[in-house]
Amino acid sequence: MRQTLWLFLLSLIAFCFVVLFYLASQVSQPNELLSKAIDTATDDYSLTEEIADPVDIKDKNAFVKTQVYNQLRIALPEKKLQNMGVELFKDGTLRISNYGLITRKIPVKLQHKLSKILPSYFKILSQPHFSKHIKKIQIEAHTSSKWQNSNDTKYNYERNKVLSNQQARAVEKFIYELIELKHLHRWLGLALIPIGRSFQELIYTDEKENVKRSRRIEIRIIF
Repeated sequence: MRQTLWLFLLSLIAFCFVVLFYLASQVSQPNELLSKAIDTATDDYSLTEEIADPVDIKDKNAFVKTQVYNQLRIALPEKKLQNMGVELFKDGTLRISNYGLITRKIPVKLQHKLSKILPSYFKILSQPHFSKHIKKIQIEAHTSSKWQNSNDTKYNYERNKVLSNQQARAVEKFIYELIELKHLHRWLGLALIPIGRSFQELIYTDEKENVKRSRRIEIRIIF
């Protein structure tokens, strides 16, 4: 009787092992397929990430630039800017030329121009959905290659470097003095950088230096 019972128990245990082995084989196959699918997806994601990230960043900046330009164009119509001798480029850069000589103080004529343009310009740039993408805003002063009667290029560059630095700082000071921008002083303090370019970036017309157009102020957004 006992022998029969032991044989029955051994048979039952063996049967259980067979059933468990069968179930394990059925479960492992889908798991292997799932594992392969995850690995493939991870590989594809890594490849996409490596290729797409630089493009996404570039596209995002291009999109922001377009939105900034569209809003600036509405606030500062082209005809209005043309009448003042001001250009607005698609990257948001403002170019102001034909304004007379700037030293430590901005000429009245230029003050009049800037006071009509800059409040709207900076209010748009300071909007949170734009400002978070802006690294800095450069106030760039450019000169011609001329300096009085001198023909010494190095001397002219050095003198114009000093002059352009003064011009850039004078424009920065004027921006802070605009009452309409008083509430933006903290943001402007972090964003604005005055730079004197001397005659590093001359403007040419018919392959000749355009002295009047080379003497300019550019406010450039760095995204």
